Amino acid sequence: MSSSEGIVVFCPRGNVIFSSTGEMITNKQTVRKHKVNKNVIYEEFDQMKSFTEDEFWKIQLTKFSRNNFDRNFKYIENVVYYKPKTKKYRSECFIDKENLEDSFNRLLNFFKSKGMLSNKDKKNINEILNLELEGEKQEITQWKEIVKNRNFYLLDFIQKLKNKYNLTNQKKNELESKIRFGVSCDFFNNDNIIIKNGVIEKILNLNISENGEKIEIDIENIKDKKKSDKKKILSNYTTYTVETSNDGIIVMKKKNNNIDLEKKAKKFFSQTIFKDEN
Repeated sequence: MSSSEGIVVFCPRGNVIFSSTGEMITNKQTVRKHKVNKNVIYEEFDQMKSFTEDEFWKIQLTKFSRNNFDRNFKYIENVVYYKPKTKKYRSECFIDKENLEDSFNRLLNFFKSKGMLSNKDKKNINEILNLELEGEKQEITQWKEIVKNRNFYLLDFIQKLKNKYNLTNQKKNELESKIRFGVSCDFFNNDNIIIKNGVIEKILNLNISENGEKIEIDIENIKDKKKSDKKKILSNYTTYTVETSNDGIIVMKKKNNNIDLEKKAKKFFSQTIFKDEN
């Protein structure tokens, strides 16, 4: 290198720091471009993530974009199918790529109707349900006025009795079976279920001992709804023992000519008994 060319300064890595004219050379680093996610198969679902702030649905849409659907769901030619192999229960949701926002809203309702809910969705549903129940509570004064949500009132009453008598889960299950038996057989009805302030306050012919160990249905003084002009038959008593699904036993004594327990028991056991899984 001649003296007229000046001095060139190199760094230890071999890069030029100063040129022969004395100018400082800045080493510009190349900005790495984001790699295209090659796992995305259906971009329509990936683009739908811009329509929600719920992290749950963003995760689900990411899975959908990679053709990773939960069991019973399949995406074929712009249509999301539920149970595609079963004609009887099959349902579908069309994805319009020209209108993704509308498609996203329909897709959301589609999955929600199949039970896929985020925590935020569940919270919103509970708030709506509670508002409806509060409105209903302010209006009802009798058991016969409760048409919807009867199960809610029964579970609320059962939980209060569980707390009051400090019942174990086994005893709570026994209590629930007997209450549902009583309601199904019409032993518990508008005459003896007392409603106060929009909730069940007590059931007159449900007897619980002070320690909660003994739970009985008193059906001796239940009024018969059907009146009969037939001649009175000499009354006799029969003791009925019914074993419930929660391993509880209901023992009842009643006049044979007043209540047909056999028919009522059949009606009870033909219905579903809800268990407390806790």
